[in-house]
This record gives sequence, C-alpha cells and structure tokens, in this order.
Amino acid sequence: MPDKELKALIDLIQFHLNSHQNLTERDVYKLLFQGIMGPKHLLGNPESAKEYLRREWDSSAPVKGEPLFEPVSTDGLVLRVNIRPCKYHTGNYLVLWEALYQSAFRFNEDLALFIKTWQDFYQLVQENRLSFSTKKIAELDGQAKNKNYPAMHHSREYNRANKPAYRLLVREELEKMMNLLKKDMNE
Repeated sequence: MPDKELKALIDLIQFHLNSHQNLTERDVYKLLFQGIMGPKHLLGNPESAKEYLRREWDSSAPVKGEPLFEPVSTDGLVLRVNIRPCKYHTGNYLVLWEALYQSAFRFNEDLALFIKTWQDFYQLVQENRLSFSTKKIAELDGQAKNKNYPAMHHSREYNRANKPAYRLLVREELEKMMNLLKKDMNE
C-alpha cells in the first residue's frame, strides 16, 4: 500500500480511537469491513432490516450533541450516520431508511481489498505505528479467515462504552438525505 494510503488508514483508525472509547482490534476489523464491504449484508431481508431500524429508531432518544456522521472508509465515501442525532434533525426514520437502502445498491463490495486493508492494519501494528495487540489481531484473523472474512459485531467493550446506533451510507446518499432535511427545516 502506498504511503498516502497507509497515512489515510492510520488517520481513519486514529479518528475512531479519539472519538470512541474501548476501540478494540475487533472494532477496527468491523470499521474496515464496513468501509470496504458496505451495508448490503444488512439487507438480506429488506423488510426485516427496515423494521429493525424502526425499532432501534423508536428506542433511541434524539440527541443534539453527537456527530451526525463519521467516516468509515479511507476515502471518506462511506459513512456511519448516527441514529440519535439523525432523529434529532428529523422525526422520520424513513428518510434514513431510504438513504440506507439506496446506499446498499450503490456499493461495490471488494473482499480482496478488505483482506489486504486488514493485513495492512496488522502490518502497521507490527511496525508500532498503531497501538493494538498483534496477538489479538492474529487470533481474530485466524477466526475470520476460517469463515471467509464475514461481517462481525462490535466488541462488548465498545458496545458498553459507546452504545453505537448507526447505519452505513455512501456519501452521495448522505448528501441527498441532508438536502431533504434542509428542505424540511426551511418549510
């Protein structure tokens, strides 16, 4: 990976280290997976995914102070949209659902690129350019490799500390969603 791309990878991980408590090796795996593989794996059953979003939306309190979105890809084209601030800006989960649904079909999954990026992360840790456990990465990689590098959940530590509630969008769909929100706010 060229130095510019390695710097972008380090910057992305550092952003999440600075923004979230208890970011583990598993959470970096999930971050990199999301940034490269996107949200399509969540939409195997669109009606079920929509209902799950509605339930999560209904159980989330609207919050003004959290960031509405954060990057999950090194190029900034894939983002997590946080549900609590999204709910603060719009009372309608369907706006987020539509953006999520459209994002899933605009995304080009690339498992080989994910594996390479995951290996680049491992190399950066081995070179002491990022502070994570090489032993834990090797163990996680072995488990993931045996299952052909599937999507994973956040670690328990991360979940307890951050209470994540978000959906993945491509930047273009986020911009469309933001334009709809601005239009609604001005009417």
